[in-house]
Amino acid sequence: MSTNDPKQVIIDYLSNTKSRREERGVLAQVETILFLKEKILPNLQAYAVRYMSTTGQQWDEAYCILPASDQDVAGIWPTSSGFRLKTENRLATTEEERGKHGSQPWIKLSGGEVVAGYWFLYGHLIANGYDVAHVRMIPASGPVEEDEVYDGVILLLSPCSPPIEFEFYNPSHTLIGKQLWDVAPL
Repeated sequence: MSTNDPKQVIIDYLSNTKSRREERGVLAQVETILFLKEKILPNLQAYAVRYMSTTGQQWDEAYCILPASDQDVAGIWPTSSGFRLKTENRLATTEEERGKHGSQPWIKLSGGEVVAGYWFLYGHLIANGYDVAHVRMIPASGPVEEDEVYDGVILLLSPCSPPIEFEFYNPSHTLIGKQLWDVAPL
């Protein structure tokens, strides 16, 4: 079925029995698909979703969608393998990560440039006991963006360029930590 509704495109993709999703254990039960977050720009849309697979596992995934023109069907760019996690594993950290970030809040972040100059960033907040209510993204160039933390999920879609500094704020809007994120050139 052709559709220009980006959410329906994601639902169809997650539940497509003709794809290899079932053999990988990530075929979604449609009735369990929950859209956690969305970011809408005129030429791009990003969504964070959670669902239960037909194997009984809960998964978190993020997608960037190029909305369709009147003649085309919306295109989906599943994020990379780093953007799909079992929900139970989303807050797992390595010894190296814990050493690097210490006891400060930080984001387990994945991201990439999806269209020239537009970055799609998805991650899970490791709060380390802090009450983090929102995250501010300050890129080397581009607009400053903020995202409210929802169930530890961060989703950003912005015309910008790294390096990017993230600032963590509590519910009283007090700065409680910072993190620098940079991507090595290809």
